[in-house]
Amino acid sequence: MKLKVILVLAIGCVSCFSQSNRQNERNLGVEKSPAEQRKEACDFSAFKPFQVSHFVRSNLKKRFIPEYPQTAVQRNAQGIVSIKILVDRDGSVVKACALEGDDELAKVAEDAALKWQFNRKVVPGQKTYVEAGITFRFVLNNDGKYTANSEELIVRPKRIGDSQGLH
Repeated sequence: MKLKVILVLAIGCVSCFSQSNRQNERNLGVEKSPAEQRKEACDFSAFKPFQVSHFVRSNLKKRFIPEYPQTAVQRNAQGIVSIKILVDRDGSVVKACALEGDDELAKVAEDAALKWQFNRKVVPGQKTYVEAGITFRFVLNNDGKYTANSEELIVRPKRIGDSQGLH
């Protein structure tokens, strides 16, 4: 009987010690994985946003296409970057975070998304924030086989004489 009590107490102490260590690691600034950091950055729940289907397409006032980073071109980095945005009642994007994609491409896509503007018709009593998504497809070739669909924007490297930016 005493052995069982000692064993239960020992297991309880080990469990407490383990939880205490995890808490101390968090407090000491142990780095979180990139996936954990993205998940936290993309949590807009504190704003209590609502979602509207086709919000981006139907309310877009001004968009900004990111410039393809030269270092990403040199690395042959390309692909899809999905951005989650939070739009306030004035139509400004107040938060943008990449859900997926190359880190360097994600950074320029987030910066571009923060410059977007939307038309907002706010009804009194409704929530103020809208959560939506933007998808950028970064492609290196100009062979024309990639065409933008209604939900996706194509981003190509800038060439001399090209103009990119506000559209």
